[in-house]
Amino acid sequence: MRAAIAVWLAMIAACGGGSVDAPLSPAAEETPLLLVNDDWSIVEMATAHGAFTIEVEVAEGVDTAAVARSLIEPLQDRYAEVLVYFHARGAETDLPQLRVQWTAAGGYAETRY
Repeated sequence: MRAAIAVWLAMIAACGGGSVDAPLSPAAEETPLLLVNDDWSIVEMATAHGAFTIEVEVAEGVDTAAVARSLIEPLQDRYAEVLVYFHARGAETDLPQLRVQWTAAGGYAETRY
């Protein structure tokens, strides 16, 4: 997982995302989401065929829409599709609770499982 986070940090820096202490998105001005955050953590990432997939564990009550947007925005110019899967922290199942999909053609779409 540490290697994946290091890749993520390098990718954010390459996309102009700034330091780990800076908000990833100007849209998150009221409650900035930081790359390193106690409320959520990136568990896994993968790319294939123009798509980028991010698996995120979240604490209860986290604004998943805001987290998804902050993770997706730096990737929009490089991928045709970005998928963010949210898993409850400490859940006994590997199945996600929620998926946020972004495509250039369709924008954002949320699916609850």
